[in-house]
Amino acid sequence: AGDLILEVDGKAYMGEDLEDAATHMKGEAGTQVKLLVERKSKEIPFTITRAAVSDISVSTKMLDDNIGYIRIHSFLSNTAELFEDALSEMEKKKVAGLVIDLRSNGGGMVDQSVQIADMLMDEGTIVYMEDGHGKQTYLTSKEGRTKLPYVLLVNNGSASASEILTAGVQGNHEGTVMGTTTYGKGITQQMMKLKNGDGVEITISQYFSPTGKII
Repeated sequence: AGDLILEVDGKAYMGEDLEDAATHMKGEAGTQVKLLVERKSKEIPFTITRAAVSDISVSTKMLDDNIGYIRIHSFLSNTAELFEDALSEMEKKKVAGLVIDLRSNGGGMVDQSVQIADMLMDEGTIVYMEDGHGKQTYLTSKEGRTKLPYVLLVNNGSASASEILTAGVQGNHEGTVMGTTTYGKGITQQMMKLKNGDGVEITISQYFSPTGKII
């Protein structure tokens, strides 16, 4: 964090060329790319071997006073499974309580946040969606939840799927939410392909908390 990428394979890039630079950094696994990075006013060259990036979306540790800590970095396709494993481990350790950290989690896959909400909530509405015609679709949790007391940590970087999880917990009074006002990404988009091969991203619905608040 804080590094500035100045050159990719000897070609200089400015801020407006971000997508172009990202495209040139990507490539076949096993091939190399040369970067020139500015770090704390020093220019440092790097030669990096490309490889598939596998994000670890859940991490854990123990805090003082037998408090467990689970951080959800983002909501990827296996995040709910990783969270379930982490939660089960904390239950086996018989921790006194949990801190679940969603700070600066920009979101991701909604179904993963819904599955995690189901582990933290009894039966109830997590959130509901409403489209432009007023049609409502409810995302719900089943009966049964962890017996561990927990606190959710959020900040202004907690967005989208993070806010859906938080809305369910807060709206059903299932756990304590602490932090600052979240980002406010309470809409869903759908990609539509045009006849000429281009695409357009259209907002199709809006999320609401169980109590009807706009996220």
